[in-house]
Amino acid sequence: WDESTLEAQVRAVVGEQDWPTYVRCSEMAAQARPAGPHWYLYLLAVAPAGRGGGLGPALLTHGLARADAGGLPVHLEATTTRSRDLYSRHGFAVVDVLEPTGPLPRNWAMTRPGRRPGGSHGVVPDRSES
Repeated sequence: WDESTLEAQVRAVVGEQDWPTYVRCSEMAAQARPAGPHWYLYLLAVAPAGRGGGLGPALLTHGLARADAGGLPVHLEATTTRSRDLYSRHGFAVVDVLEPTGPLPRNWAMTRPGRRPGGSHGVVPDRSES
């Protein structure tokens, strides 16, 4: 994806009136991200008719396997307590609570440590020290 195309699409959904609030929330979220290389899960959603059947966890597991192949941490913001709890069950920990003003809800910035390829749950050592 290219950043300008993504911004235009998000801006169309958010609307011009709420765009400044969205930008402030995005800036808050960026401050909670890991400093080093990491995967960022921007959006994971399941249509209401498809919820409750395991589709969300299956999508998440598929994406996490890709991140595990590179041994990188994964970061996201959970926007509901239900999603926060789902991500916690998949190894994410809350690193910050974001309290935006206006119409946006509380968000939980969450990071999952890097894992070794092959599914090991150990944290990947910092390769810069080698």
